[in-house]
Amino acid sequence: TTGRTTTATALASGSSTIRARAGGQSGTAALTVNALPTLSINDVTDTEGDTGSKTFQFTVTLSFASTSTVTVQYATAPVSAADGSDYASTSGTLTFNPGITTQPIDVTVNGDTDVEPNETFVINLTVPTNATLSDSQGQGTITNDDVAPPGPDLSVSKSVDTASPVVGQEVVFTVTLSNPGPSAATTVQVTDLLPTGLAFVSSTVSQGSYDSGTGIWTVGTVNGGSSATLTITARVQTQGAKTNTATITASGATDPNTANDQSSVTFTPSLPLLVISQLYTAGGAASAVYNRDFIEIFNRGTVPINLSGFSVQYAATGTGTFTVIASLPAVVLQPRQYFLITAGTTNAGVGANLPVTADVTGSNTNMTGSVGKIAIVFGTAALTSSNVSNPPLTVGNASPGCPTNNTIVVDFVGYGTTAACFEGSSRAPDPTATNNSQSDFRNNDGCTDTNDNGADFTRANALPRNSSTTKLSCP
Repeated sequence: TTGRTTTATALASGSSTIRARAGGQSGTAALTVNALPTLSINDVTDTEGDTGSKTFQFTVTLSFASTSTVTVQYATAPVSAADGSDYASTSGTLTFNPGITTQPIDVTVNGDTDVEPNETFVINLTVPTNATLSDSQGQGTITNDDVAPPGPDLSVSKSVDTASPVVGQEVVFTVTLSNPGPSAATTVQVTDLLPTGLAFVSSTVSQGSYDSGTGIWTVGTVNGGSSATLTITARVQTQGAKTNTATITASGATDPNTANDQSSVTFTPSLPLLVISQLYTAGGAASAVYNRDFIEIFNRGTVPINLSGFSVQYAATGTGTFTVIASLPAVVLQPRQYFLITAGTTNAGVGANLPVTADVTGSNTNMTGSVGKIAIVFGTAALTSSNVSNPPLTVGNASPGCPTNNTIVVDFVGYGTTAACFEGSSRAPDPTATNNSQSDFRNNDGCTDTNDNGADFTRANALPRNSSTTKLSCP
């Protein structure tokens, strides 16, 4: 009523309207309740720098100015960034006096030159007064600004000591692995497996180890500005083009240039210039000057030949399958050097012993004095024959013809007027046509080879020569 004051107390819950009753009278009043401001913090992303430190400044924002003092606590926490080395931890309490809506938080970030992923830490807001939290966590992202130095540019090169080897010759491959830097290369591996037709003999390495079975050269660490070498000695086993390749197959670092990670050499071996230089087929026969047959061979080339794997074979003119007179030993025949092989049985009652010692004693197969066939073969399997002319071999008689596997025949002599096979257009002469003291000699002391037996051989008094005979120079 007028002039009367009524006091009412009410609790408001979920409503901005208060209803009150006093002294039998009632009424309503509107109540305005002011909401608390909210606090939030932003995220910061920046680079770290290479040296010193920089400040990541976060901003804590009050949603609107308060008439009361607002406080909030804060503290950093690591995620992937390391507390102490990547950034300096910080904590404290922010105070917003009435009317203030922002406050900064500074975090010191340490620079470095490490190449690493982006790293993060957070600032957590807790225990607000006179405010609530709408975003209680700010994230600091330290982005990597360092560039990895270029990796070691490994390269490999390969060479061979002779571009035109012959079958039976040993060749030396040199593999050079280079690292110009700037950094070291670790766990380096190079693969160099010899191709078919080359037989491993030996290897040397400047570092690491080489496995000839797998072809893997385990090099290890190659420092910047240095190199490592591998040498492989191999024996040529067959004719035909061969490619030997060295490849970098493993490294602990990414190679910025893989174009130089492989190197190859290609060559085409030919048959060696190994020839039959003299044949004496009357040993032990009536009036023979010597009591045993012999075959003399000669290296008319310019490179040493390891005789291992070669054989000297003989067949009578009507026989198609040859007999191995001797499988030659692992002896290196130098350029312009002779090698003497005896054949057949010794007839002590006729003729003298040979005036020089044979380098190899062959089988007891006696060669027919007047006509026959002799071959130097790369291999020890007996030759077989058929009616096929394989130049420079020429069929003289269809049966048995010439060796069918002539690709391994290094040299061939058909001697006597009825030899079933010979080189070129004519046969070598019958060594016994005049007497049993003569041999067929390859002209020019063994240096001449036109692949024509008739043109290349001359009959003369036998004179065996062995590996100790003075070497001569072919024109």
